[in-house]
This record gives sequence, C-alpha cells and structure tokens, in this order.
Amino acid sequence: MNRAQLTSTNTKSKNEHPNPFYTHHVFEQVLSPLVEPATDATEAKIDQLLEGLGCLGIRPSSNAKLRVLLSSFLLQAQRLQDRVDRKGGSLLIGWPHNESYWRIRSQVGYTVAKTLREAMIEHGWITHKIQAERDVYNRTGNAHGYLIADEVPAKARGLEFQSNDSLIYASKVKDSNSKVVDSAIDKRTKALWSLWKSSPLTYGDLKMWTATRSFSDKALTKGGRFYGPWTSMKPQQRLHCTIDDQPVAEVDVSGMHLTLLFAISGKSPFQDKFSDPYQIPGLDGITRKEIKAVINSAIGGGTTHQTQPTKMHKMAGINQDRLTEIRRAIIPAYECLDWTCHAFVPPPVLV
Repeated sequence: MNRAQLTSTNTKSKNEHPNPFYTHHVFEQVLSPLVEPATDATEAKIDQLLEGLGCLGIRPSSNAKLRVLLSSFLLQAQRLQDRVDRKGGSLLIGWPHNESYWRIRSQVGYTVAKTLREAMIEHGWITHKIQAERDVYNRTGNAHGYLIADEVPAKARGLEFQSNDSLIYASKVKDSNSKVVDSAIDKRTKALWSLWKSSPLTYGDLKMWTATRSFSDKALTKGGRFYGPWTSMKPQQRLHCTIDDQPVAEVDVSGMHLTLLFAISGKSPFQDKFSDPYQIPGLDGITRKEIKAVINSAIGGGTTHQTQPTKMHKMAGINQDRLTEIRRAIIPAYECLDWTCHAFVPPPVLV
C-alpha cells in the first residue's frame, strides 16, 4: 500500500451532524453597516423615512449612524428582492441581536441597531420569523431572521448609495467579541480606501471603495483578507460593475493561494506544468475536497499544526481522526506549507 493510502472511513458528509434535528438557517443577507447616501437628495429621502419611523432625532452623530444603517438595510433588501425575482424564496434577512457583532464592525453600534430594528417592527417593515441558534458542535451560530414586508425594497428605488468611510472600521478580528485597533494597519488600509475612492467600483447607483480587513488573530498577523460590499454580490452582478466607466473583469487563478505559495517558496510537488494544484500523484485515498480544505485552512490559519478540526475541515466532512491521517500525508508532500507561518498570501483582487 502507498504510504499515503488512507484506510479510515470514519468521515462525515457535509450535511451530517451529531444532532440530526438541528437546523441551522443560513441567510442570504445579514444586515451590516456598509453604505451611506451618496447625494443630498438621497440623504433627504433617508431622513424622511427615518422621521416616518420615529427615529430621526436632534443629535447629528446618532442621525448619521441611522442613515448608514437604514441605507445598508435598503441596499440589502434590494439584493434580496433581486434574488426572489430570479429564484423565488422570501425576503428574509438576518439581524444579529448580540452587542459584539455591532461593536467590532463600526461606530454605528448596538443601541442604534436596536432602535432602528424596534421601529421597523412597530411600523410593519419587518416581522420576526426565526430565532437565532447556536451550533455548539461546529461553534457557529446565526442571526435572528426577519421577514421584510413586500413593499419595503421599493423604498430604495431611485436612491443613490456609496461606501461609508467615517463610521466603518478598517479591520476586525474574526470570532472576536472585542475591537482591536492597530494604527499602522488601519492607516495603510484607509490609504487604499482613499485611492479607491478616486475611482470607485460602481454598480448602478452604488459607488464602492471601502473594504474591511478580517484577521484570524488579535495580533493582526494572520489573515487580513478584504471584505467589501462587492464580496456578497453575485459574479454576474460584479461583472456589470465599472471603474471610471470602464467594464471590469475577474481574474481567477486556479488554486490561487497554493499556486502563490509554490512561487514564493520555490517548493512545488510538481516537476513541470500542472492543471490542478490540489491533485498530485501518490495521495491515494484522499479526495480533492479534503486536500483543499486542509491546505486552505492551514494557509488561512497561518500554521500547519492544526490538530483540531476547524470550521473549514468540518464543512468538508473531516473529523478528528481523518484530519490526523490527512495531515500525515499532506504536510510532507506540500513542503511549501512551511511558509504559511511567515508568508502573506493576498486575497483575490477585483480589477
């Protein structure tokens, strides 16, 4: 038997779970502060809607936060309506109730989010439909689900939005309940925002130039991938975007992270050209899906010493025993993974 031949069959399919009665709803849209009014006319309309909801007050700072959150809500409601028109379904949006979610993303804050949510419920804009749940096994959770009234998405018709760069934080730490600030990283990120703002990515009436960097550790040394308003857009929508009235294109490098590591480290398991970096000779008994999950989890986590299954492993159906077996075969075969501890591999870029 080949040294990499695996004998364990103790694997789980993607949908298996220790509790088969557990249902973990995945929302197409989860409310997040993303945009603000792009014109005076749009700001006036947003203020009119806020006044109708009884939210507009005398404090300029609170009103600015409310404008960002309502603008973001209407943008995401439009996206849900577009999906319903294309594929059916419902106008169900995720709305987190926990304070930490709002604290680490922007200065909009929990109090403003709670105020707007309660006003929308009172005026019939949204109705609570799904209770938030926590999956202890996978250490994941979801938000409360609210059904948006049919007439609400149309309220965004004719409004123009743009990225907000005054209230949105430049970086955050994944799975952290506290805001971590690094002035040097934030300064570099906001310098990019300033550059992008001069020639924003445009989709219809939406202008985008901000993207938050998401790190895996509080030292802000692992991860750092950019997430902007375009991240959750469908590929066909992104390809309708423009920069300075010029069409954009997406350049997708096959197995980009791994291919870049081959180039950076000079260590490749292939003698010559290859068509798929996740499939090399000699790794019998391991599926491509498993190889990709273990490698990308190591790159994303910045270490090859992941002895406990991560979320990415679990999504590929890899349990503790299977992970141990796969790691024994993969780590020696992919020597380039030694560089994950000190090499920065950038995320895909929309150009």
